[in-house]
Amino acid sequence: MAVTIGLEWPGYGYEKGIKYHEQRFKRGMLRVDEYGKIFGAKTRKPWVKNITNDSFVNGKFTYQGSDKKANRGVKIYFHLFNGIEYEVCYWDGYKRKIRYKCIVKNNRICQKNT
Repeated sequence: MAVTIGLEWPGYGYEKGIKYHEQRFKRGMLRVDEYGKIFGAKTRKPWVKNITNDSFVNGKFTYQGSDKKANRGVKIYFHLFNGIEYEVCYWDGYKRKIRYKCIVKNNRICQKNT
């Protein structure tokens, strides 16, 4: 059995929006390397890491419940399995990052004290 958690990706629409990036390039806040990777952009993409085998968990992306510009409400759902330790990282809105370790026991997520 697996437990599913849904974590919001605040600012997804901003990170993917060309107009937003164009304004930041003009102000000198962002730059691009020779491979097209953007530097200076702060991503708020949530992630879950399987501590047991040191790998990231793939999530399922959904727009269901998001606003029109996809800035709020875009979620990624992760399946967590019994007996495995995980590290979870997500943003509570735009300013506060939350990161914790947990283990799934009897189909319940138990937060570990760090």
